[in-house]
Amino acid sequence: VRYFKLTQPGVYTVDISLEIDASASGFTGQFPVELTIRNTDPLESFPSQQNVDLASSTVWVSDQAFAGSIRTYWVSTTMTFIADNIDEKIEMDLHPYGGPVDVVSYKFVVARVGSE
Repeated sequence: VRYFKLTQPGVYTVDISLEIDASASGFTGQFPVELTIRNTDPLESFPSQQNVDLASSTVWVSDQAFAGSIRTYWVSTTMTFIADNIDEKIEMDLHPYGGPVDVVSYKFVVARVGSE
């Protein structure tokens, strides 16, 4: 899990790109890889709103999409959200459904673009 803790309320954008290596999976067909962005807000009064998925992006990884022995694939998502409290945490999770994958590189950018 990778995350950022926000110190101010406001309007934010998050941009995440991951390069994953699927060669460790040993899988020879296609399988989905899901990237999820989650907001954890401990100050939210309702427990169901304290840990909310904001966005999810799913790609299908196929060994036929890779040239030779290089089996990397990019998974990306961008979104805008409103943080209404201090100390909210934005985190990302990667869920491969078909075998393990390794993260080769990633970019996780959170920017405050305005106030509420």
